[in-house]
Amino acid sequence: MIGRWRHVIHIHFLPGKNFAIAYFRGKMNYWYSQIMMLMGAFQILLCLSMDSWAQAWTSSHMTNPGIRSSPLLLTQPVPGYSLPPLPTVRLGLLSVVRAMLPPLTPAHAEQLLGKWYIKCWAGDMPTPEWKWRDPLPPFTFERNNLEELEFRMSLTKPIGCIQFKLTLYEGEDLGTFLTWWRHAIHIHFLPGKNFAIAYFRGKMNYRYYQIMMLMDCTLNPNIESLRIFKEFMRSKMGQTVKTKKPPHAEACDLPRDS
Repeated sequence: MIGRWRHVIHIHFLPGKNFAIAYFRGKMNYWYSQIMMLMGAFQILLCLSMDSWAQAWTSSHMTNPGIRSSPLLLTQPVPGYSLPPLPTVRLGLLSVVRAMLPPLTPAHAEQLLGKWYIKCWAGDMPTPEWKWRDPLPPFTFERNNLEELEFRMSLTKPIGCIQFKLTLYEGEDLGTFLTWWRHAIHIHFLPGKNFAIAYFRGKMNYRYYQIMMLMDCTLNPNIESLRIFKEFMRSKMGQTVKTKKPPHAEACDLPRDS
């Protein structure tokens, strides 16, 4: 569903269609926020916020104006409102929500410096299928002459080897990096910090897209990192999305005056 302000809200039924999950992630007041809620057939049962600055509500706030909204933990009672005993389907959903959020650590700029490889990626941007099989060279995070964090990748083009550069500015929230166009890229480490997930969802050419990739310090295979990446990918994009595993290519040699 698309609201008046072009905000995209995703609503999906649970088995039986007596419960549904509504999920939103988008830009409001120049910040990206995300929120989700579990809906029952007769009332809003629970609302989960995935951002520290956002708040969660229950239907009590709609029916009792004297209750102010406040941040909630799953185990905290709501003043003036008591949830009925949760049936099995609701408990099952809460465990699924927890499972969808792997133990990720927000990345600092200094922790990202060095060479990285793209192990796999996923996204809904319109990309020709033949491009999925394009070999990808490694990339680096480095400091430029102004001490700003910079993404660099050397690419082979018909005119020779060129270097793609993208300056990233650390946002107020840990793990968030902003481009010159104010696109927010979220980078989080997997346990061990040898792997990381970079995730973007934003508006380009008047449409919302999302893209994510699994980054690795080496080319060594790791089943656990791929499993966590797929869980994260499905929690954002659904069960039908597929990963793309690009072949590896060596970085080309830049001219000495680059």
